[in-house]
Amino acid sequence: MTTVFPVFAGSVITNPESSRILAETATITRRVILRGTPPAETILQLPELSPCALLQTNTQTTNLFGVGAGKGLADVVIEIQRIRGTGNPILRPALRAVKIGFANCEILPIVSVITRNYELFFESGDNVMHTPRITSTDLLPSTTISFSLAAMSIRQVSGIIPTELFMPVTCDDHPSEKAVISVVPHPLFALTDTNGNFTITKVPHGKYLLRALHRGVSSINRLIREVTAGKSEIVPVNFVVDSPRS
Repeated sequence: MTTVFPVFAGSVITNPESSRILAETATITRRVILRGTPPAETILQLPELSPCALLQTNTQTTNLFGVGAGKGLADVVIEIQRIRGTGNPILRPALRAVKIGFANCEILPIVSVITRNYELFFESGDNVMHTPRITSTDLLPSTTISFSLAAMSIRQVSGIIPTELFMPVTCDDHPSEKAVISVVPHPLFALTDTNGNFTITKVPHGKYLLRALHRGVSSINRLIREVTAGKSEIVPVNFVVDSPRS
């Protein structure tokens, strides 16, 4: 029987052997709020005569802080870590595909989250050659995946990347193309939406540490919450993040 795990919204489990473990599950949900004024984004300068720049119609910036309604902070990775010896184990993920697009001097989505068993699809959406590069800095020496992506094509990359947060995704041909990929060990994670909302479903009973991590705010790594998942329980967990210049 196949076990299917969605990319951003927790886990949907179709394996009947898992029914006992998931008889008592919780939903963890709420928001990440930015306190203070985010720093101004830096405008990226593109070579005027490059093919990529000729296709670009919008001003490119660093896009570190996406702030929505009520100062909700977008693109925050919410990661769960189970406290050893408490509750049911977190099930391991099955293979799941994620697509990253290269077009008009941009990489979208800017922030992606995947599990360790993965398939990445890199797609060129314009008539320009791209050379994607993923760099893992947690390994010594650092590990790099790089390849050519022809115009209007799709390339699949499968395998195992180390569990690591915010690995840079760049393009050797276009320095303005920048994004990050976070690799997490299991499917119980979330990425906040444009208004800072997040939801993690199907959390087995147990005690957990929640981490909220953002690539532009180093202090958020210390924001840790403990929750106890119970039967059909909704656990509200808010994070307040201080702006670097607040």
